[in-house]
Amino acid sequence: MSYDFSMQCTAPGCTNKGTKKCSACRVTFYCSKQCQKKDWKAHKKKCATLAMTPGGADYRDLFKDKDGVYVFEDIESERSFTLGVHESLIDSIPAVQSNVDMIRRMHRFTGPYTLKKIVRGKPVLPPPPHRMAVGDEVLVAVGPESVHPPYVDGWKRGVVRELHVEGRDPHAYKVQLEDGSVVPAHRDDPDFVRHADESKEGKAVRFDVGQQVECRIGPDEYVRGVIRERNAEMPGWGRGWTVDAKPHPRWSGPRDTVAYLVTPEGKDFDPRDQMSSLSVPADKDEYIRAWAPNSRG
Repeated sequence: MSYDFSMQCTAPGCTNKGTKKCSACRVTFYCSKQCQKKDWKAHKKKCATLAMTPGGADYRDLFKDKDGVYVFEDIESERSFTLGVHESLIDSIPAVQSNVDMIRRMHRFTGPYTLKKIVRGKPVLPPPPHRMAVGDEVLVAVGPESVHPPYVDGWKRGVVRELHVEGRDPHAYKVQLEDGSVVPAHRDDPDFVRHADESKEGKAVRFDVGQQVECRIGPDEYVRGVIRERNAEMPGWGRGWTVDAKPHPRWSGPRDTVAYLVTPEGKDFDPRDQMSSLSVPADKDEYIRAWAPNSRG
């Protein structure tokens, strides 16, 4: 099914579809320059006001010195909208998603879309996803033995105190050990940090095999797919593997798992093709979410 995303020409008496926006307000549509000139006498009285409405050219500038604003772009139609979210709710994902859903229903958008946060006129990328949360009890690699197969020595217990630590020595987590000292976990994978409770590590609980989902592959980019396997072992991912991704002969305990393996939409799983499967390291919305065709892009 295809849709006509153009609007009706605003010029009085014209029944054509408007395919061009007024460059000043970015809200009003016209089918031609002739119709735009014909309507200018009436339009110029409200052009500046329209520019301040949601979707208008100046609406983003109105909010850019406050707490930020979200810009929604429908990829198929190449139309974008500045979302009118009250400043007290700008970081409320349900409020933002509600506005996205309303626009998509109103214009019958069903394809993929992007959603970017703008603060002081500049896009703000979301922080990278994390398998752990602040307050989680973890085992963190503190010795050189922890980075050699089978990845089981040189570990200490602690609590996550901070995520995504930037600076001269950037790392995924800051962990406070039982003796009170603080150490970094340099990367967010089982070779550097894992749940102290092994039963939580990589365990998928939300989605079933065969369920349609969306997997995050970039800061604001998701790919649709179907769950192929839950709690799957992945050669080389964490404990129990050799450096060449084979089962380690000296390891008899449970191997670390990824939460899901997902077959992307439009692909058939092929064990020889790495791109025919997506690995999801944790069962969290930051990595994987349900696909609702009527509300998601």
